[in-house]
Amino acid sequence: MRWTVLFTLIALSCVSLARQAPASDHNVVLVLLDGIRWQDVFRGTDPELLNKEAGGVEDVDGLKKRFWRETQEERRMALMPFLWGTVAKQGQVYGNRDAGSNMRVTNKFWFSYPGYSEMVVGFADDRINTNNPILNPNISVFEYLNNRPGFRHRVAVFSVWSVVRAMVNPGRSGIPVNAAMEQMDFGTKSPAMDAINGMK
Repeated sequence: MRWTVLFTLIALSCVSLARQAPASDHNVVLVLLDGIRWQDVFRGTDPELLNKEAGGVEDVDGLKKRFWRETQEERRMALMPFLWGTVAKQGQVYGNRDAGSNMRVTNKFWFSYPGYSEMVVGFADDRINTNNPILNPNISVFEYLNNRPGFRHRVAVFSVWSVVRAMVNPGRSGIPVNAAMEQMDFGTKSPAMDAINGMK
């Protein structure tokens, strides 16, 4: 349920922002999930974790009824219906190691901010060595695009984690950022924006 809400917030936010710009049939929405295994995303419920010993599951029968299906495709749809029923059909999902879509970080820290920064700037930087909100000294792909003709004022970042604001460095980049429980105060006011702010 939590991830469905996250994806819904992102989708609604992007719809609200898109209304202020000329219509386009091409949009890029980067969705990052922290702390989820790629196996669960692409394979669905793991049979080795459907027990009390390895998975800490008390109601195994109830969990099997909700999420167990015969094929991986059916299991992942049951576990993440919005991702596979909407996002994957209208976009692309990367990171399925079973299909050779491997992604690895090169930073030596292996936790959130260094990894996120590496993803959006294209290289690891040892100065990003904490989850504290230090301003990112590097230019992200978002900032690069925001400074290109045709993209100015058409780039925004939405996050449920407040540190993403520092990663995007809006003071330098000029990119509007809506992070954590902040009220969204940019874009065209709409019922969707009111709903998002109300949920926050």
